[in-house]
Amino acid sequence: MNFQNAVLKIIIILIYFIIGFGNCLLITMLYSCSVFDELINKDRFPSIYRKGLYNGEDE
Repeated sequence: MNFQNAVLKIIIILIYFIIGFGNCLLITMLYSCSVFDELINKDRFPSIYRKGLYNGEDE
């Protein structure tokens, strides 16, 4: 019974690691895109700056 519990704990830890790693990648990608949008698109491509983002003025 102890061996099964140990295997189950390892599987659960691996699942948490995979989900957590995916979330970290998602957060990093979203932050990077927002920084690039602010620094690059604002000056060089003003027509697409903040395109598709909610600005709070639509209501």
